This record gives sequence, C-alpha cells and structure tokens, in this order.
Amino acid sequence: MPHLVARNDQHPDGAKHIFLATNFDRLVVMHDTIALLKARASEFAKRARAPATEAAYAGDWGDFERWCAARDLASLPAAPETVALYLADRSARLKVSTMQRRLAAIVVTHRRAGRRFDADDPALTEVWRGIRRSCGTARRGK
Repeated sequence: MPHLVARNDQHPDGAKHIFLATNFDRLVVMHDTIALLKARASEFAKRARAPATEAAYAGDWGDFERWCAARDLASLPAAPETVALYLADRSARLKVSTMQRRLAAIVVTHRRAGRRFDADDPALTEVWRGIRRSCGTARRGK
C-alpha cells in the first residue's frame, strides 16, 4: 500500500487544490475548485437527455405556449387545469405516447425555470387517466 501525504497548494488562479503525494512522487488532484465542479456538473446536466429528446421537448413546449396564448392562458407557470385542457384538446389528434412526452416537456420546462408544477394534481391526473383509458393504453390490474 503506497504511503499517502496530503498537501494543500495554491494554484496561480487563486484556487486551492488538495493533492495526495504517493511514495512514487506522483501527484493526484483530489479536490477541484467549486467553479470547476459547477462547470462540470452543468455539462453533465446538459447531457441528461439526448439531443433528439431536447429538440422534441422544445417543439412540445412551443406547441403548448401557442395553445395557451391563443386562449389567453398562462403557460409558465401553468395551472394543472390548463395542462389538462391542453391534453384533452390534443387527444383528438395525437397518440398517447406523444401526449406523454408533451406532459414531460411541460414538467421539465417548469423545473428548469425554477417553477413548481404539480403533475399529481387531481385536476390533471384524472383527465390524463381518462385519456389513457379511452385510448386503450391504461394499465390493467392483475
């Protein structure tokens, strides 16, 4: 087992780094600056969804925004009742899977904007359950 010695160094940019020196005189960076960690976390967050999913969400959100604007309803933050009306309207021409993605896009957009959206509100869940049941995709109990 190599002998480890902790050492604090001041980086030229003013950030402190913690290094471990092994008995082989190799230095291993053990702790990055908060700014570097934030940048790294941001990059991972950008990769949380595939580019195609992000593009689909953008289109879905655009459709929801236009639908709300045409009816003088707020899209952000949207009331669960508004989303239920939107899904009911779109159920005549969209597949359930597409509406599921649109609902996900609405939830994600609210979350990214720092707004709370209650997707479990009964005004929405009952309508959504009815849409799935009438289109033949509701889950069946055993």
